[in-house]
Amino acid sequence: MSSQRAYCDSRGEVVGVEAYVNIPNPSGGSYLKRKKVFRFDAYGGKRAARGAASEWEAEQRRLLRTGEYIDPTVQRVTLAQYWAQNCDVILDGLRPNVRRNYVTSMRVVIGPVLGHVTLADLKPSHLDALKREMRSRGMAPSTCNGVINALSRILAYGVRDRRIPRNFCRDDGVRLRVPKPMAGDRTTLTPTQVEDLAAAIDAVRLGYGNPVRVAFYTGVRAEELWALQAGDVDLDARRITVRRAWTGTDENGRVMGLPKSGSGRLVPILTPVRDLLARLVEGLDPEEWLFVGERGNALWHGNYRQRITWTKVVADQGFPGLRFHELRHSCASWLAESGVPLTAVQAILGHSDARVTQLYIHTPDRLLDEAIRATEGTNERKAS
Repeated sequence: MSSQRAYCDSRGEVVGVEAYVNIPNPSGGSYLKRKKVFRFDAYGGKRAARGAASEWEAEQRRLLRTGEYIDPTVQRVTLAQYWAQNCDVILDGLRPNVRRNYVTSMRVVIGPVLGHVTLADLKPSHLDALKREMRSRGMAPSTCNGVINALSRILAYGVRDRRIPRNFCRDDGVRLRVPKPMAGDRTTLTPTQVEDLAAAIDAVRLGYGNPVRVAFYTGVRAEELWALQAGDVDLDARRITVRRAWTGTDENGRVMGLPKSGSGRLVPILTPVRDLLARLVEGLDPEEWLFVGERGNALWHGNYRQRITWTKVVADQGFPGLRFHELRHSCASWLAESGVPLTAVQAILGHSDARVTQLYIHTPDRLLDEAIRATEGTNERKAS
């Protein structure tokens, strides 16, 4: 039920109206009273103040009726306190590397900027303040969006926990636009360039060029490549089964999980890499790793790059700043240029949407030049 009564100041003069609602006590027993004061001077008179009080009462009744009512007393905890109390539950089910990123986002960015704000006071304007802080630090748009995702995860749990009414991080236009690189901004390699790069890596550490060769001719992700075992390679069927991937690390070390797509897939063993794969699996048990270091331990992306001085090698080959992931883009472009249908390229890369695959395919300059040469003289009339 709800009601209104006069609100008096310290001198006993009526200066407003106090509205209140009785809400059920979650612990049982008598009702809890929630009230709000509407001062006459703040609303421009008695009638306006009483009207505002009636509207507030009606809204509280609606929230109680629909189950959306949130007790203001549970919102007095700060964002930092709420995170400390519930972080394990909030992060439950996330991949280890995502968990680690969210923890870092809260510690380095969200906590210092918004940690002192109570849940009751959190507003979209606080998200704007967070964005300004991230821009002042020179953070890339994709990194900023990762921080916003972390905050959204916390607020989403707050909604489910009936601490806040909504998650404003899910509003349209909240995330920053991440510019897509143009085809000319991304380096793609030809088979000859890949072999030259692999040979240069072999010169640093013998055999360490093989991951580059396999990555290019299969298009697998780096975390899938390092998780390949001998039993995943079927030379007779000419198929590689991509069934697992390293998903990050935790306090116990590296963590194995499913590929990024959430399920396994088959990748064809193309002729240029068939003999190499045959040599790699020769004499190995099915559960042994395909790529190992000198001591027989599975290679890991970080220690692989460090051991071969990746940054220096790719720069010496004329590809400064080249990322290992560019081999996957190079594979997609090479397959498309070789006439492989888009749907087949999509299946090989493990994309659920062909539009993503199209972003991986880059047209080399020589094909653009061929288009110019092919159309020269075909139309004497010039465009004006």
